[in-house]
Amino acid sequence: MTGIPPQPLVKDQLLDYSNRATKLLGKVSFWLMLAVILMAALQMMALSRNDMKISSLPMTFWIAWGSILVLLWRRRHGLETLVREHLWSRWRGVEIFLATVYLTALSIREAFSPSDVIGNLFPVMALGGLLAVVVGVRQWGKFNQELGLAGVLSIPYAWLSALRENMRIWDAQNMSFWLHYLGFKVVRQGSTVAMPGGAVDVNWGCSSMGPMVTILSLVLILLALFPASRSKQIFIIVTSMVLVFMINGVRLMMLALFVHWQNRASFDYWHGDVGANIFSNLIVVVVGLWCYWRLQPKITTKKEV
Repeated sequence: MTGIPPQPLVKDQLLDYSNRATKLLGKVSFWLMLAVILMAALQMMALSRNDMKISSLPMTFWIAWGSILVLLWRRRHGLETLVREHLWSRWRGVEIFLATVYLTALSIREAFSPSDVIGNLFPVMALGGLLAVVVGVRQWGKFNQELGLAGVLSIPYAWLSALRENMRIWDAQNMSFWLHYLGFKVVRQGSTVAMPGGAVDVNWGCSSMGPMVTILSLVLILLALFPASRSKQIFIIVTSMVLVFMINGVRLMMLALFVHWQNRASFDYWHGDVGANIFSNLIVVVVGLWCYWRLQPKITTKKEV
């Protein structure tokens, strides 16, 4: 009669499973960042399907996705701790399953469906789904910076048509206000500003809407990299948008004056790509310096007695 061979101890099995889980959790940041890269590539593929070349993708696309990766990498150690704390919470398995199904359906739709509202919201929807799988929906509030950048990337420009129309009028009002106080005779009708030598109309391409959306993403990145109080963040965002509005207004006044003086060559130069890029770079530099000045830590020294 032979005895039954000893079975592995349950404690050893649990310890082995725990070690494997620990190694897997140690790589969760890597897998999350890889998933974010795949989502960015999926959106890039969808945009290219709509006859948009990769080289002509808006700056906001590259800035926002790249910044999301940087922020996730910076919090990789805290992310692993967060996963461990909530891995065995109630209904966590059901949440992971539903979020996985949701992400799969969303990815398939993005890959094969035409561009629509859901396609515009894909970045924030995809990142929200990934975070639901990794840490759970209840932890979204701890990733407000990453979700905020994805939200900027998800701004559907079709929804901004009414705001863009109002922005054209606001740009024209700003331009006519300063030209009037500089001594020029100005008549404004909607987004059209007329002077004795000619008239200009503020179209969508020359309005402040495009620069504001781009600068908003840059400001959000700086606020994510340099912590500040909520009131200070709101102040920096608002003042940055005002700076964009005013600097773009200077360009519009120059164009109106060139039309008034009938200087076609100067108008074409500053209205063309070269002149527009000069002002775009100027906006980035001015807003960047402003944010840097407001976000740099203030060093106080005690006076010697």
